[in-house]
Amino acid sequence: MDSYFRAKDILDKAMGTDSYFQIKSILFGLKAADVVEVRHGRWIPEACESVSKRNRLIEYRVYSCSICGRSNGRVKKKYCPNCGARMDKEADHE
Repeated sequence: MDSYFRAKDILDKAMGTDSYFQIKSILFGLKAADVVEVRHGRWIPEACESVSKRNRLIEYRVYSCSICGRSNGRVKKKYCPNCGARMDKEADHE
């Protein structure tokens, strides 16, 4: 698993060292950042229909996540509430 460190922390700790082994021991002594890979997706619209109490046809769209496939109803949020994917990907073009 990859480890991520702040560059400033590394430079501050490595100041005055001149050997590979000193820098290696500094790196292993630093606490790694807690990072997660960001997944990018988009909302996939789906046309739906229903009949109102007055027998009128109502047309609306619901949106599903392109990553996990779960529906988010009629709301398009910046992130999928199910899988956490960031919804900033453009529509797929064939």
